[in-house]
Amino acid sequence: MLPALDDLLEGFSRYARRRGREPVCDAKAIGGALREAERLAQGNEPDEPVALFYALARRPRAFGGLQGDMLVLLAVEQARAVDLELSFVPVELDIHIIRILRREMTFLELRGWFAARLASIARRPWPPEKR
Repeated sequence: MLPALDDLLEGFSRYARRRGREPVCDAKAIGGALREAERLAQGNEPDEPVALFYALARRPRAFGGLQGDMLVLLAVEQARAVDLELSFVPVELDIHIIRILRREMTFLELRGWFAARLASIARRPWPPEKR
């Protein structure tokens, strides 16, 4: 499930302040990105991380000066929220952002790239087994 707008804005505010930055963002753009991500994912939880990344990348000023940080953080955290782990080299995401902004990369292409790099998180049993 994608995050609620209020929760996302609150989390961004804490993130920005911990980094000594003012939490300047465009709540309307973020809300639009969340709606677009929901439409792109079509209820398929494994597609939520890519849908959120794609929708936010199309709004380059949504998180002000922390846009790049937030795109990566939200993609990774949304993957974890649906029990997946995203493996990548950071520059790859930077290249994807540029391609999305230039309209050179479609959602379907990015979804394929994400799918190849998402893996199920191995869960440890609880309570731990006694040895």
